[in-house]
Amino acid sequence: MAKLVLKTHDQLISALEDHLFLLAQSLHGLSGGDAAYVRELAGKLRALVCSSAGLDGLLWRLCDTLGVDDTVQIRYPGKVDTSNSLTRGLRFVFAPVAPDGSGDERVPLQPWPLRNHIKMHEALFSEGESVTHEDLIKELADRSGIAHEAHGISKLIARINEHLVGDIQPYISILDSDARLALAVGERAIQAAVASGYVRRRTPVFPPPLRSLHSVRFRHKLDLPKVGSGKLREGSVMFMIDTNGADKSERPIRFPPLESSGIVLSASITRRGRLALAVDGLPFPNFGCECSMPADDGKPIVIIITWKGIDVRAFVAGRQVAGIRDLREGTEP
Repeated sequence: MAKLVLKTHDQLISALEDHLFLLAQSLHGLSGGDAAYVRELAGKLRALVCSSAGLDGLLWRLCDTLGVDDTVQIRYPGKVDTSNSLTRGLRFVFAPVAPDGSGDERVPLQPWPLRNHIKMHEALFSEGESVTHEDLIKELADRSGIAHEAHGISKLIARINEHLVGDIQPYISILDSDARLALAVGERAIQAAVASGYVRRRTPVFPPPLRSLHSVRFRHKLDLPKVGSGKLREGSVMFMIDTNGADKSERPIRFPPLESSGIVLSASITRRGRLALAVDGLPFPNFGCECSMPADDGKPIVIIITWKGIDVRAFVAGRQVAGIRDLREGTEP
């Protein structure tokens, strides 16, 4: 292989400007309801924040040479503790990290180097396997990204694909958050370069307004393989419904269906302002109920469905609202 002709420092900064521009375009396209942009998003993040053949991502190399602080303020809940008996049998979990520092106040807002967040923090957990942000980005970029489309995908991603939150796979919102954080740190690097004499080629780029992608109706979705484990005789699934974007004056309000492990939850707010739930995929067919809305504190509504055979129960915001005995009445116990 011929020896490489090295790029100058300014040429690398120029490349960073281009990558940030394309990254922002991908975020806008994703927010606009086209999941195809996640392929481009993964590819751009791969170049910016992931190592390859011993070479760090472009963003980290320039942060080092320019002396840029990559600290971000986020609420990271930590890794799944597999030694805890409560996690035994846990099949899948992820906790999105909001790039603006918002989220569950029980998780402290802390400063983290973005490089450490990408390389070390757990993005999701699937059937005993902990996946970092960097591992997730590489997995998607190398097999389903713009640079390479492999003949297949890993079993890890195939397992995750059986879970949908709204119209999309959970990892799409993770990449969206990672990209927004990378944009912010990348802009710091450009500004530091300008302060050292670099002449900017592009105006600063910005992501679209932050909102939950899981509440977006996607016109085009990803069509990828899934690997499921069939119907489980017993189990528990958790869903979250974000009501912030809903116009509560226009009722009924129907939310996008949520899917996890073959269980599909359809939720709506009725004309009377009550929360209606319908669940498909359980051993007990046509499970549904209606209950009062929990307090509107701006946080997503947590819904848990548990079942063991035909014993099915629904919990909303920590309170049981229905069980098998309550189905005939169709109301909360």
